[in-house]
Amino acid sequence: MVRVAHIIPKTPVTLLSGFLGAGKTTLLTRLLVNDRGMRIGVVVNDLAAVNVDAALVRAVSGKGAAEAVSTIELQNGCMCCSAADDLVLALSELAARAQASGVPFDHVVVEATGVADPSSSRDRLVSARDDGHPLFAAMELHTFVTVVDGSALPLLLEATGPVSAHPGLVGTTPATHADGALDTEPPLPPSADSAVVTILMAQAECADVIVINKRDLLRATAREEVFSSVGVSGSESAAEAAADAAESEALHLMRALNPRARILVTSHGRVEPDLILAAAPDADPARAVA
Repeated sequence: MVRVAHIIPKTPVTLLSGFLGAGKTTLLTRLLVNDRGMRIGVVVNDLAAVNVDAALVRAVSGKGAAEAVSTIELQNGCMCCSAADDLVLALSELAARAQASGVPFDHVVVEATGVADPSSSRDRLVSARDDGHPLFAAMELHTFVTVVDGSALPLLLEATGPVSAHPGLVGTTPATHADGALDTEPPLPPSADSAVVTILMAQAECADVIVINKRDLLRATAREEVFSSVGVSGSESAAEAAADAAESEALHLMRALNPRARILVTSHGRVEPDLILAAAPDADPARAVA
């Protein structure tokens, strides 16, 4: 009698990165309320003492996806550096939950902090895998997704100083001490000392999928600039041409940073789950507009 081995497929893990405000949490919540009955495990990394993103995910989970979503929070540290080991532990905890329930996750999504360099997280996970960590008997690193605020791209490219000088990108507020010194609580990771464009490039270059979000705002801004300069009368065609040019420029910039990535252009994080969760690494270059 020939015995046929029952091979249990590994749960794919997707890492979601991008600056604060790009739309990562919006995209994640749309994935969680998918109508395909997918069981998704979530790890949310937030620098703040209160993990706001995790709270939002839990709120969404309670609106139709409670039994399908399991969430673990990483706080007070960035998983690309100070909380790197915590990421492996969090994924191990999700694997343990799935084993205990007897129902495996269809996918695990990890939402990184806005200042995270995803390549550092990738290297940590690859190192753990190569060292034979038992986590990778149940899970496999699958896809890296970067969300970019298309309407803010010009400002990001022109931003001066380190990321830490831009609270809107970091999500923490500097505190002033009696001696006039500034710091943040919790302390920012080393990646926050890098230039804004450096982190933007790192996040784009590491991605298998790049989501250019806020297409509606990108186009509206370009149109408004035309109307402001030439007036409303007779400028509709010029405004539409300017909007097309702005969208094309954003697309070409991301393509230049990462020729191999699949690039999706959308608004409000509207992306078909298969384009994110089932996207194979090293995907052929493609473009979709939602």
